[in-house]
Amino acid sequence: MIGVTGAPSRRLPKCSSDSVNTVRKQILGGLWGAMVGDALGVPVEFKSRAERQRDPVVDMRANGSHRQPKGTWSDDGSLILCTVDSLIRHEFDTEDMGKRFAAWFKHNLWTPHGEVFDVGGTTTEALTRLQPACELRSLVRTANTATEMARSCVSFLWP
Repeated sequence: MIGVTGAPSRRLPKCSSDSVNTVRKQILGGLWGAMVGDALGVPVEFKSRAERQRDPVVDMRANGSHRQPKGTWSDDGSLILCTVDSLIRHEFDTEDMGKRFAAWFKHNLWTPHGEVFDVGGTTTEALTRLQPACELRSLVRTANTATEMARSCVSFLWP
C-alpha cells in the first residue's frame, strides 16, 4: 500500500474475517512451533552435530544438558512468551516488554517449572543492564550481538 507521499503506508489493509483467521492461525502456529522446537532442543543443547546425527531428536526427552523434565522450554521460550504477553496486553510497548523480561529473570515469569534453570551469558548481561523502569528500546540501541537483538525482535510472530 503506498501513501500520499509515495512512501509505504503504515496502515494495514482491511482484512476479511477469513484473512484475520488465517493470520491468527499462522501466528499461533509460529508460536507453537517456536515453543515445541525450543523444548525439543533443551535436552541436547551444547551437543555436537555429530552427536545429533548419531542420536537424532525425534521426540521430547527428559534430563539431557539441563536435567529437566520432558517438554521444558528454555530462556528463549520464556522470553518469547513474555514478548507475546506484552504484545497482547499493550501492542508494542517497550517499557512493558522490558518489565516482563526483568520479571522472568528475577521472579520466574513464564518459566516452565517455576524457576529459571539456565541463562546464557549474553542474556544475563543484557537483562542485568535492563532495569524494570527502563525501556527495552535503550537495550536495543546498545545491543552488540545478534542474540541480544533477537531477544528484542518480534518478527518471528509475523507470517
